Amino acid sequence: MSLSPKYLSRVFKDVTGTGFMEYKLKIKIDKAKELLKGTGSTISEISDKLGFMNPESFMRIFKKVTGATPTKFRKRKKPVR
Repeated sequence: MSLSPKYLSRVFKDVTGTGFMEYKLKIKIDKAKELLKGTGSTISEISDKLGFMNPESFMRIFKKVTGATPTKFRKRKKPVR
């Protein structure tokens, strides 16, 4: 395509209203929420599946974005039976 990453990033932000890295993180956190609610996967498995460097960085970022640790989020969002 011969387009610079800087140019593509600027166009992406103009179109979506958010930076690419911020958008990518939102997608990852949304997927993490789905996995926490809908599977019995461990935090480490979810972290690995979503491409985080390690479970600790995943937990730190998840808490920063959602206001809750993955474990607390999972407990809070369990379906009532």
